[in-house]
Amino acid sequence: MDNHAGRVLVVWEEGFAFTARPSWVRSFMPDSGELGEPVQLTAPDEAQACSRLVSAPSGRVALVRSRGHSFERDWVTEVSLSDDGGRTFGAPSVVDVIDPGAGCPAAGLAPYGDLYLAWTRDPSELRVSHGKPVRPCE
Repeated sequence: MDNHAGRVLVVWEEGFAFTARPSWVRSFMPDSGELGEPVQLTAPDEAQACSRLVSAPSGRVALVRSRGHSFERDWVTEVSLSDDGGRTFGAPSVVDVIDPGAGCPAAGLAPYGDLYLAWTRDPSELRVSHGKPVRPCE
């Protein structure tokens, strides 16, 4: 994901599918070849997760992360925001999920600040939610 400042951000989960695994983010500057330090975003013992990074032209970055136990309906979706291009992230806020059984959403961050999340339930059913994300203290 390009954070609109020429820096590419990559997010990944370390470990095997169907297990607890931490999420990480790392930056790369294609022009200079500079590789940033990996930043661990979540604890290594959290439930299975999937993560999405999205950014706005303002440089704001949102980490959208769904976590839960495989084949259970205990999934939650959280959003953590970064206002420094993805170098640091605030504490996560739980977002209103349309259907926790629908898994990980696709995500987009609009230029004016709205965060869009979309889930597919069946091959022909798309569910969309949007709103302005804020840090927990705002």
